[in-house]
Amino acid sequence: YLGERILQKLPYYDNNQQQLSAGLEVDDELDPIQLSHQCTLLYSDLNSNARGIVEEVKEMVKKEDIVKIEEFNTNTGRENIGPEVFFLLYLNKDVFCFDECSPDGFGNLAHQLKHAIDLGIKVILVHETDTTKGGISFNHFFTVTPRELLKSPYNLFGDIAVTLYSFEEY
Repeated sequence: YLGERILQKLPYYDNNQQQLSAGLEVDDELDPIQLSHQCTLLYSDLNSNARGIVEEVKEMVKKEDIVKIEEFNTNTGRENIGPEVFFLLYLNKDVFCFDECSPDGFGNLAHQLKHAIDLGIKVILVHETDTTKGGISFNHFFTVTPRELLKSPYNLFGDIAVTLYSFEEY
């Protein structure tokens, strides 16, 4: 479990491993996530570790068949993907850095995001802070994100991002 892995990195438990081996009871401990409805997590292969993050989320869910993972396809219409659909955007130093390599604009992450939002798909922002994994200050994303995504109707950063921390920060 994630909590146990985090505790193993703390200096106190580094010297008291037997307490972790015996098991700990923690008030309000997070159990594996239980979802009542099936949902689909979309990712883009143009977005560095997004696939790894959605796979990790799927592993945390008790009923594995309740979370479906799919690569986003700009040819897909809303009717083909179901009601509970989310596009995961992994924010690290590489986000949007390959977009200028696509001369027609259709093979880039910004185009995929615009298409997803136009289809009514909610974007989940995941901000990496571990510098060994490309973590960078959140302000950086305002300079590299295409302007069109920053304003209405897209408002990409209108919701708060989920922040990922390294073990050292705990």
